Amino acid sequence: MSTSRRHSKQEERRTACIRALSLAAAFIMMCVVIAPLSASASVTGSYPSVRFMRDAPNDNATVIKNIPADTRLTVELVEGTDYAKTTYKGITGYVKHLKFIRESGGASSASSSAPAAKSDYYLFLNKSTHTLTVYRADENGRRTDTVVRSITTAIGKRSTPTPSGKFTLTTRETWHSFGSSYAPFAVRYASGKYLHGPLYKSKDIDTVISSSVSGIGKNVTGGCLRMSYTNIKWIYDNCISGTILEIVNGE
Repeated sequence: MSTSRRHSKQEERRTACIRALSLAAAFIMMCVVIAPLSASASVTGSYPSVRFMRDAPNDNATVIKNIPADTRLTVELVEGTDYAKTTYKGITGYVKHLKFIRESGGASSASSSAPAAKSDYYLFLNKSTHTLTVYRADENGRRTDTVVRSITTAIGKRSTPTPSGKFTLTTRETWHSFGSSYAPFAVRYASGKYLHGPLYKSKDIDTVISSSVSGIGKNVTGGCLRMSYTNIKWIYDNCISGTILEIVNGE
């Protein structure tokens, strides 16, 4: 083989090695740049149930906005928490990250790295005493002996009784219409059955129907659990969808 051909082969091998090294270096740089972004990248999609936007990423923070179910949101996980940061109607806050439905074609679903939200509370209604007791729930969602709140409620009439059994809280509305009246902070626990506040003539707290307040603690509803405005607001703000409601006839 001539000297010129030998030098040509050596040059080709040298060029191939340089190209391979360049590609390897580029790949390493991609990994270094992309890996950190994947943990905090924005993801677009929606939650199948109402979300409470809070002013900080923890359960004790103040609720500043209610976001309706299936609202299209762009969220970013907050590291070390089960909350995501988002902006809704010009307000930025934090929402519990649970069952997030990612839009197809988007970035990796943030929900895969976030733990499912568990309720901190367990609701227990004794129909014989018209008392709804809020217990602290353990890490498995079971009732503990710690009582957080005791609430007097109206329950169903004999013709439209409140059902017994175990239920879970699902959808919620800031105002629910019952024909010609409205109830604030309605949280559904069964088909057509809600926990809710007193009845109002309109969506205005100055139009309360006095008989709906005096009926609390009695058998007067269509199967719903009616309680004071303050108590239902607390339930609405603190008992997330999936919270267990157990209803019994007596002790």
